[in-house]
Amino acid sequence: MKNITKVLAIVLLSVLSACSNGGKSTKKEPPKTENAMKEFAKNMKVDGATIKMVYWPKNAKDSVRVSLEANKDKKLISGISNAIESLETKKVNEKPVLPQTSVVDSFEIVVNGVTYNVSFYKEGYATYKNFKTGENQILELSKDDIESVDKLAKTYQAK
Repeated sequence: MKNITKVLAIVLLSVLSACSNGGKSTKKEPPKTENAMKEFAKNMKVDGATIKMVYWPKNAKDSVRVSLEANKDKKLISGISNAIESLETKKVNEKPVLPQTSVVDSFEIVVNGVTYNVSFYKEGYATYKNFKTGENQILELSKDDIESVDKLAKTYQAK
């Protein structure tokens, strides 16, 4: 009888606890970055940041992966970060289907041990990830903006 009372008390406390927070999960959400593209662009310019870029040359099946060097590729890094910073984006409420095969360009930076990733999709979207906080955002932008970032990325190929 005492065991049944203990079990009922535990169940009752669990139910009361769940009700007291409105039935919401107590899992802590990562803080949202106000403007993910501006944040990413700012981090591209930080001294000591390592920057990796992936792009797909025209009519190529395979991607090209390169590490950009702060001194050697300074002009390209500056151009890409300025282009990303100026993008007009809006947050997406419903997640679109974004197949990996539709990625146009992808950039990854590591700043002070934190990895960030931005990928651009030909459907007119970009994804932003902060691997430390777990934050993910899907942003909508114009296809013209995506093409301008892609052209900048492909200038690396023209070197």
